[in-house]
Amino acid sequence: MRRPILALLLAALLAALPAAAPAQNEPPNAEEFREIGRRVLEGDAVEEEAMAFLRRGFGRFLLQPPMHVGLAARYEIAELFLARGDIRNALLRLQEVAASIPKEDEVLWVTRFNMAELYYLGMNDTDRAVAEFAQVKGNLEAVAQREMFTLLENDPNRQAQVVALFEKRATETKDPGERFALLMRLGRYYKRQKQPDKAVEVFERVAREATPEVIEGLRRRIQEDVRAAGRRMRALREQDRHDEAHAMMTTLHRRANQLRILDRHDEAAALQRALERLEMEGEGVEPARPPGIPGEPLPPREGELRPPEAGDPRPLPAPVQRP
Repeated sequence: MRRPILALLLAALLAALPAAAPAQNEPPNAEEFREIGRRVLEGDAVEEEAMAFLRRGFGRFLLQPPMHVGLAARYEIAELFLARGDIRNALLRLQEVAASIPKEDEVLWVTRFNMAELYYLGMNDTDRAVAEFAQVKGNLEAVAQREMFTLLENDPNRQAQVVALFEKRATETKDPGERFALLMRLGRYYKRQKQPDKAVEVFERVAREATPEVIEGLRRRIQEDVRAAGRRMRALREQDRHDEAHAMMTTLHRRANQLRILDRHDEAAALQRALERLEMEGEGVEPARPPGIPGEPLPPREGELRPPEAGDPRPLPAPVQRP
């Protein structure tokens, strides 16, 4: 009779033990980290869940931008120090990289981003992390700004600093869209801090200033910028400068992603619609070029007439009517 009783007691004890941590809480492996890192480096609007996954890997891996072999070697050494748990020496190697870059560029900004994450996650040094995040530009600028805001907001002892930062930036910017996004974030911060009166005060400021006329002005400015970019891209393609035209279109799509990251959704939606219209009109689409014939003219766009080559007896085709 004792065995069944012991078995029942053992089963009850096992059931009371805490469950193992789910797989999503495990540190990412190198391949997973590199894939999410690639998306971040390319300016994609990475969702918060993916960013949280990325943060768990910063104690072992680094975002690695394209760079020359000397800098790549220093990055490899930094990751080897991370593998040993030696974050201080990993930071020293990244500081060497930053000091060796003569001008502001993507490698420097990515290095500063890596240093900021290590200062915060590995050294618990919020001030140094904020200082590094604030210097990041390029494709990572929006992500760095969001990371900086988040780490400050999560520190209960930094409310005065958070409020001062948002108010200062909202006052200094000449971009109404940026101002509204900063104030909305400040209002939500007050809301999370259980300070509804201050939250209401900030939200009322946005409601007064973000009139339909102002919002329409933001959308119109975006549409005009995209139309102007479309004209420049067409001119570049006519000069057979397709790489430059493609780079311009990529920059516009990245801008839409950055607006989403910073919660500037009205502008992101307006930019996305303008880009879709541009592509429908053919301005943002690059015609396919047969491989291996770089000097040949591109095929005509729909409805475009071109004179026949010398000696070609074929008549010009009838123009295509657009609906």
